[in-house]
Amino acid sequence: MNAPSNTPLHASLQAPSKERRASAVARRAALLAFLMLVCGALGWGPATSSYAYAAGTAAPASAGQIVNIVSAPSGLCVEVPASQVGQPVRQGRCFGKPGARWYLQSSGAASDAVNIVSAGSGACVEVANASPDNGAAIRLAACDSRPAASFRIVPVGDGVGFQTMTSTTPKCLEVTESSTADGAALRQWDCKQQAGAMFFQQQPPRQWETTLVNANSGKCLGILDQSALDGARAIQRTCNGATDQRWQIVELGEGKVAVVNGNSGKCLAISNGSLDNGAHANQFSCDGYKFHTWTRSPAADGTHTLANLRSGKYLGIRAQSTDEAAQAEQWDRTPHTDQLWRMNPTGS
Repeated sequence: MNAPSNTPLHASLQAPSKERRASAVARRAALLAFLMLVCGALGWGPATSSYAYAAGTAAPASAGQIVNIVSAPSGLCVEVPASQVGQPVRQGRCFGKPGARWYLQSSGAASDAVNIVSAGSGACVEVANASPDNGAAIRLAACDSRPAASFRIVPVGDGVGFQTMTSTTPKCLEVTESSTADGAALRQWDCKQQAGAMFFQQQPPRQWETTLVNANSGKCLGILDQSALDGARAIQRTCNGATDQRWQIVELGEGKVAVVNGNSGKCLAISNGSLDNGAHANQFSCDGYKFHTWTRSPAADGTHTLANLRSGKYLGIRAQSTDEAAQAEQWDRTPHTDQLWRMNPTGS
């Protein structure tokens, strides 16, 4: 957590590389046990109240349980940037992103086949255009029993691989050229025990949904015009149940959290990573950097403060305004109640 300001925090969510290597056999056994459970039952959906085993332990996940699927050489999570059908499947920093949460269900394509299902959208991973060729793109598509959306689980090194069903010769999902780069795309390629075709599962960070109600104004934190764009500003508005007023609190440990907008799937951040008082709060794609991360601290009255991890400054409302659409910003800690937030978990 003391990394330079431009260093992502995703490494803190993973076991160190030596520990990963030491426990690789246990992880593989646990994941294979999990997969065998999934393949044995049709129609299992995602678990909503529990998580898979933490990386480095031997306990298997329950059938249909939500997991991160992690590329072995990079330690990055398999993800999609958005929930729409047609989105490319890639690897990215493991930071509690909605697009990095998956579960498996049986596919009718074969008795040992599975679909890889996005927990956020219910869409499935597929080989684009059912291509049998090396280099075929991997994307989100409707879930069904087509061979293009169905995979077999095979051993790869100390992990597992996902063998596609679109070719008569064995081909696997692979991070392109076994890249360790953030954003590297997945593709279809010959199964040759290459590092980029080896994956394991890990436990997603705990997260829960809430509104963020400003203690001074009684208004809810949301996003201007309910935008889904990077850089859209965070504002306060009368609480009305809109999805941009719902936030996922992703617990990263030691009081650190990511605050993810329910409408856009983007993280609450400080514009340009500024250290200045008055820098406005906005949303940005969740990349795990310090200015996307907050320290949540409870106050005596049940409210909370949110301090930006990079600047150390506190989320509040400009000039302690109670006006509609007043801008959220960061400032040094003050006694003003605009820096206090009530968290009201949805459904509670």
